[in-house]
Amino acid sequence: RLFYDDTCLDKQGIGRLLEPNSELELQFRTAAKHFRIIDDSGQAILVRYYPIKDKETGELDRTIDSFLGKLKNEGPSRWLMRKLQRYSVNISDWHFQRLRDDVQIEEIQPGIWAQMAGTTIYDPVLGLALETDVPAAADLVI
Repeated sequence: RLFYDDTCLDKQGIGRLLEPNSELELQFRTAAKHFRIIDDSGQAILVRYYPIKDKETGELDRTIDSFLGKLKNEGPSRWLMRKLQRYSVNISDWHFQRLRDDVQIEEIQPGIWAQMAGTTIYDPVLGLALETDVPAAADLVI
């Protein structure tokens, strides 16, 4: 009780929507609209992910650079946006503002943001590694 007294466990009022009214009707559709386990507000950014192209030489596949160049110069097209989907990462509005303020991302087309060249916000093993999210090296050892 100590931890839950001041906490609202049903911010969206879903429990109230699922209680039958006088005509025994339930508001399933309205409850479904309010029900979200994960808050989906945020912004998508394109990250510069360089998978290993050749395991023997360690050469990296830099296809994303040519895709971003084409997007910047020619604008979005259906096939290009489909190719870029694998490089899209959703981040919170707070992280988005922080990356924008720190000039880690740039708007390459209206509403389309991408990681700036030369920045290191995306790690091929850890994924999106923002300053506050980067674990200490000792924490990665099992």
